[in-house]
Amino acid sequence: MHLRVENGTEDHTAMHWHGLRIANAMDRVPYLTQMPIAGGESFDYTFPPPDAGTFWYHPHCMTMAQMVHGLTGVMVIREAENPGFDGDQAVNLRDFRLNDDGTFLP
Repeated sequence: MHLRVENGTEDHTAMHWHGLRIANAMDRVPYLTQMPIAGGESFDYTFPPPDAGTFWYHPHCMTMAQMVHGLTGVMVIREAENPGFDGDQAVNLRDFRLNDDGTFLP
């Protein structure tokens, strides 16, 4: 699997993959396993996902501020053999309070 993260924000960011058994070098924990991705920079995550399943990802810098603006998601790794289900449905819910004008409340 190859995933390029291009940081188009002014803040640092890093991606953390919940539940994936991958090398620390690919599970970006800022200042521990790697430096964060600065604004305007990119990083290529390359790893073979060892397990089928549904996982989620989120940033590990400015975590809540970046998550509230949508930097979080679901990753579905399919089985090598079709398990015979009719379909998959992944739901990623966020609940944040907004002002009347649609801006985020603190």
